[in-house]
Amino acid sequence: MCARRGGGGAGEARELNIVRASRVPALMRKVPFTALMLVVVAAAGVWSVSVLHPLSPALTERWGFAPADLQHPLEWWRIVASALVTTGRRAFFEALLALALVTGMTEWRAGTAWAAVGFWGGHVGSVLVESLLVALPMWWLGWPLGKELATVPGVGASAAYVGSLGLLVALLPRRFSLPVAGVTILALLVRVLPPSSAAADLRALSLTDGIVHLLAFVGVYSARMLWQRRQERVACLGEPVDPAV
Repeated sequence: MCARRGGGGAGEARELNIVRASRVPALMRKVPFTALMLVVVAAAGVWSVSVLHPLSPALTERWGFAPADLQHPLEWWRIVASALVTTGRRAFFEALLALALVTGMTEWRAGTAWAAVGFWGGHVGSVLVESLLVALPMWWLGWPLGKELATVPGVGASAAYVGSLGLLVALLPRRFSLPVAGVTILALLVRVLPPSSAAADLRALSLTDGIVHLLAFVGVYSARMLWQRRQERVACLGEPVDPAV
């Protein structure tokens, strides 16, 4: 009888392992965009050897994006490429963590389409607005830090993660969403001001990060809130409502 109980226990353990293993593909089907981006960012980190070392200046120059690149259409691909690599080491693992937690939770709650909007909309949209309305005009007018803002290349998808965060905040109940959004915007505004003691290129990168983070959060948050209000109006009129949330 003891042997039979032991055999049953082993069988139950095997069944439990099978169930647990089946949850992984199910999770991947639930968050395919996040899974794909994790694979791409991880592969880029291994390829660029930035898993254990800082990204080399040559690769930063090769894959990074600077607003001045918008003057050359053949360089526009850098907007996307720059989001797939990081500055290396700690930044690499922080990117994977942000992808898994922030983007993954966004996709879990809002669906794949909105996850892609939060990620790429936050990144591409904020980069373009900052480039066209801040960096390039400052450079052309000869203002302080203008040249550095427009010509120093940067890498990383931090604006994409902040955009995903904006989407998550918009998904909160209305009584929580607005206060949390307000506090987040205030915190991002404080980060816009770069440290005055840093070198010009570092101040430019810090200022760029602060601006694009603010734009990404406000842009994605506002887009989702406007979409939700439109869905509410459609529901009040008795028309079919898009089930995506």
